[in-house]
Amino acid sequence: MFEALIHQWVAGRIAQPGLESWEAFRQRVKDALNIIRKEHFGGKHLAVLTSGGPIGIAVQECLQAPLRAALEVNWRVRNTSLTTFLFSESRLSLDGFNELPHLASMLELVTFR
Repeated sequence: MFEALIHQWVAGRIAQPGLESWEAFRQRVKDALNIIRKEHFGGKHLAVLTSGGPIGIAVQECLQAPLRAALEVNWRVRNTSLTTFLFSESRLSLDGFNELPHLASMLELVTFR
């Protein structure tokens, strides 16, 4: 049910007062990425804790992939996984995706969504 509803939301077919549209959500994630790039570059390490949606959008934006890729990436994000980016003021590069070094000896704990 969740996946079907998300596809409807992304297509703009679900609109309710107080419910952020897909495009507004996507823009908010892109704005956050721009703030990070402009304010936190220069050899700094930065941790951002989030869910699969923003990770999917960040990866899609970084790779300049089609918009649908944000959802496809989101469905593959493992719980507690690490996605790493290298960034400068003008560039964002994917360095690692969906990594689980902290669960290497406990793969039975790996889940999605």
